[in-house]
Amino acid sequence: MKKLIATALCATAGFASLPANALTVTFGGVNPNDGSFLTSALAPTNQNNLPAGIFVETFDVKGGCGLNSAALGVVTSGNFWMTTGASGTAAAPANDTTCYGSGPQTLIAGDPLGANTATIDFSGAAANFFPGKKIDYLGFYWGSIDSYNDITFYANGVAITISKLNGFTLNSSVLDGSDILRFGGNSGDRANPNTNRYVNMYFDENERFDKLVMHSSQYAMEIDNVVVRVAIPEPSVLLLIGTALLGLGFGSRSRKAK
Repeated sequence: MKKLIATALCATAGFASLPANALTVTFGGVNPNDGSFLTSALAPTNQNNLPAGIFVETFDVKGGCGLNSAALGVVTSGNFWMTTGASGTAAAPANDTTCYGSGPQTLIAGDPLGANTATIDFSGAAANFFPGKKIDYLGFYWGSIDSYNDITFYANGVAITISKLNGFTLNSSVLDGSDILRFGGNSGDRANPNTNRYVNMYFDENERFDKLVMHSSQYAMEIDNVVVRVAIPEPSVLLLIGTALLGLGFGSRSRKAK
């Protein structure tokens, strides 16, 4: 029995302490068959999954474009707009026929006080459903990835310094398109599938966030199907921990009985 309990506890500890990069980026999504072309494999039908800590923003509401995640307490603000198709200042991610978000809506020269930014604040939603927890995954369909697009992540109002990206030293609070394109893709093509990609970002514990600020110094940064996951314990891990603790309690009672 002792050996079995020790094995269970070691497996649990090993799972919790698996080595990880500060931020790991991968490419690839699934087709939700709703016209938006690509979304996260964590939300294959573009639906919220609150028991799993998953929030989804598709920018599609009944009758047009809008913020469907607002009902859950996600706050989006800043210099951005929601539209479909292409205009003189934005173009939908490749093969996306639904609404998407783009910024800036109006490019402001000199970018005073970060005027060309859009903020997505998950802190209120996370606090309502998962007090004390932060986000460990972000995915979104990024159209026409450009070097002048960038993202800054925040936790409790403080910008997070990302120490490593896919194992390479970064040490920056700003993640831009060129950082992402180092690992595959081409810049600035509205139709090229290597430029229009579903980007998955997995955050180490020290880099978990509750708010992100997207910025572009030129027209435009186009995104769709934004998916985040709040870091809550996996049921399998909880079950393993519970089994190990139950075993410890059983062993203790057995010894006392002798």
